Amino acid sequence: MSKSPVRVLIDTDPGLDDAVAILYALACQGFAVDSMTSVAGNIGITTTT
Repeated sequence: MSKSPVRVLIDTDPGLDDAVAILYALACQGFAVDSMTSVAGNIGITTTT
């Protein structure tokens, strides 16, 4: 019996490490990325979003 993927919401700030994690989550059959939200990191929230 196959297991359903885990539904996730990714809350992230801009950065290389986040980009790698997002790409991994999108490619992984164990995750179903439902949505992504942005938070301020090294730059302001307006630019981030």
